[in-house]
Amino acid sequence: MNINGRDIALTKLQVFDGVGEIKICDSYTYNGPRYFYAGRWIEGGASFTTAPSDVDVLRHCEPNYISLPGWDGPTQDIDRYDNLPREMKNYVRKVCNLTGARAGVLSMGPERSQTIVI
Repeated sequence: MNINGRDIALTKLQVFDGVGEIKICDSYTYNGPRYFYAGRWIEGGASFTTAPSDVDVLRHCEPNYISLPGWDGPTQDIDRYDNLPREMKNYVRKVCNLTGARAGVLSMGPERSQTIVI
């Protein structure tokens, strides 16, 4: 596992147990007036893949979500990646694809036994 590289830890995944749909914000759409931001003029309909750092821009933005199916049942006692629900593995893959990082650690609770190192 690469601790300081492009690996991420996804924690508290158990909070999604039994949730029917999980939404991930993947971009923002600007709906404000013409505004000079980040060295260019933006207008309504402009899209951002990360949250704008300028609050005057951000307050005019709507988040855009990807919806993924959730998983049924508790996951806190699962101790192997292969035994995780298919929907949880799909969620992890989607987060990795969106961030460009690799999931190195998955946690389904506060105990060490509830952590999977991939």
